[in-house]
Amino acid sequence: MPRNPLVLFLIASAVAAFAQAPSTQSPVPAPAPISTQGVLSDGTAVRLRLVNVSAPSAVRVGDILELEVVEPVRVRNVVVIPAGSVAKAVVTNPQSKMSSGREGEMDVNFLGVALSDDSKVGLRGGKQRRTDLTVVASSGGQDVSIARDREITAYIDGDSTLDLVKLQAANRPTTVVKIASNPPNAEISVDGRAVGNTPFVMHLPTGEHAITLRQAGYQPWRQNIHVAAEPVSLDVALLKQDGMESTPPANPAPISLGEAARAARARKAAEPASTGDANAPAAQAPPQN
Repeated sequence: MPRNPLVLFLIASAVAAFAQAPSTQSPVPAPAPISTQGVLSDGTAVRLRLVNVSAPSAVRVGDILELEVVEPVRVRNVVVIPAGSVAKAVVTNPQSKMSSGREGEMDVNFLGVALSDDSKVGLRGGKQRRTDLTVVASSGGQDVSIARDREITAYIDGDSTLDLVKLQAANRPTTVVKIASNPPNAEISVDGRAVGNTPFVMHLPTGEHAITLRQAGYQPWRQNIHVAAEPVSLDVALLKQDGMESTPPANPAPISLGEAARAARARKAAEPASTGDANAPAAQAPPQN
């Protein structure tokens, strides 16, 4: 078949033009990196309740109080401060001067609150940061008034960048655990970490936990507990250390009537020989040879 030079030229030109034309296909965009960080913003509200003060009259200036978080705090739908988490405050006045001294109220400065992974962020008493002396309640030296079993709002002090993946992994179901002891005020350790003093209410993740109670002059109390869906309540009677308390003598076991009669007969039979009874017959001298 003869080749037409003109046709060959046209074919070659078309191939060259196609090769040089820019591609009209859009490049596939790279997947956007998944952000693992979030910001717990300054001024975020945290609802708290004071529950672990059995006798407000015994509170002193400088005592550290623990408050329970009432409602979870979320960042991008991840719980970063779970309900039941612990916030701490230091007592500045055991009889509140900010609420006309109503009974049971005290003034405190907030110290901070625990996140899901047990790390801490700062708290203050006012939504706005303290800029002058008219603003009440901040962690910088102003007081806020609290009372047992009454809710109060504290606020996150400063922006905090959080690892949301880590916090989400730390969020496990929790259950209420109440611990009391006789005598009270025993130090409580959970899984080797001190958490407070009896009586105490806390939220523990489901699973196995080692509980230890210690009190000066008493034997340490240890027990492993399993926390499931149902609340757990422990009421522990602590035992005194050896030597701290005399042990009462054991009561002798009661004897039966038969044993008592046999003992009386035995005593009666032994009386002539042991007491030298005058009515007993005199021993005769041996015959003389």
